[in-house]
Amino acid sequence: GKIMKKYIVRCLYFLLFLFSAAGCNIKNQWGNPVGGALNEILVVTDEAIWKGGIGDSIKAFFCQPMFGLPQPEPIFKVISVSKEYFVRSLKSHRAILKIDVDVSLDTAYAVSVLKNTWATGQNMFEIRIKDSLGFQAFFEKYRYSLISLFLDAEKKRLVRLYRMNADTTIFRHMKQKYDVELSAPSGYYIRKDSADFVWMSLETVRNSRGVVFFQKEYVDEKQFDKQDIIRTLSRELSRHIPGPRAGSYMILDTVTPIMVEHFTYDRKYYAMNLRGMWTVHNDFMGGPATANIVLDTEKGRILYVMGYVYAPDEKKRNYLHQVNSVVNTLELGEKGKKKERTIENPEK
Repeated sequence: GKIMKKYIVRCLYFLLFLFSAAGCNIKNQWGNPVGGALNEILVVTDEAIWKGGIGDSIKAFFCQPMFGLPQPEPIFKVISVSKEYFVRSLKSHRAILKIDVDVSLDTAYAVSVLKNTWATGQNMFEIRIKDSLGFQAFFEKYRYSLISLFLDAEKKRLVRLYRMNADTTIFRHMKQKYDVELSAPSGYYIRKDSADFVWMSLETVRNSRGVVFFQKEYVDEKQFDKQDIIRTLSRELSRHIPGPRAGSYMILDTVTPIMVEHFTYDRKYYAMNLRGMWTVHNDFMGGPATANIVLDTEKGRILYVMGYVYAPDEKKRNYLHQVNSVVNTLELGEKGKKKERTIENPEK
């Protein structure tokens, strides 16, 4: 579950090189939307390959437990189809890994990266291998690139969807009061709005998905210390989000691991991402949480945007991806800038 901690910087540079050099298809002739389920990868290869060591390696890596969930859930669901059954209805799948054996190769493997070939927003890796050792050499070197690309594509799809279908009341309120753009989809409503703290959520009979926003004056870089961020988030949550019992309130769960990544938000703003669990002091509620902490140097402020999930009887992976995408709809400054996350220092 410790994906994207050690190799991701090198791998992202590799992806940038591939996309610039590998002849990517930017437009497809049909303009179809992508198919397949959220966080699902389609592997197109011979049945013998899928049932052998190559298939085992793919499943073990992509289906490993996702970090930050209370119960084990795989990062991706992986399904396979043989080449003869890779028909047009499957060609619009969002994430495709195509593997062919070519014993005439001069190298151990050859890779093509294709975007939007049969559907808009599609990502496909075509891998030709000389033999199973060729695949293992490729997979050992670039498996983190693959999973980073597929995860980032899922997030960007949801971010675009939420911006296109943003709740206008929330959008206008955040723009007028806080001078930021935040696009929560239909169904979210503002539950609390104090002087500098907003709590919005989507409530159903079975679960709750929420987003919290607040801002602080930027004083110095110590505010981006991991422990300081955890204390700040817990303090604001405890002040504004009560639990079901008297004397109970929401905080971050510091007993379970909390992962922090440094990155550049919108290619411009120094930021950190925090992933872990939330809990309720003096109660038994809890669930996964993710937060972006963004330094707005133009206005001398730090923006804290946290998404959380409460779904005690359901799987939580896809819900967490959804609230994380709401968190990443945040836009500062001029409207309409292209947003792309680049992790700078994932070791800290």
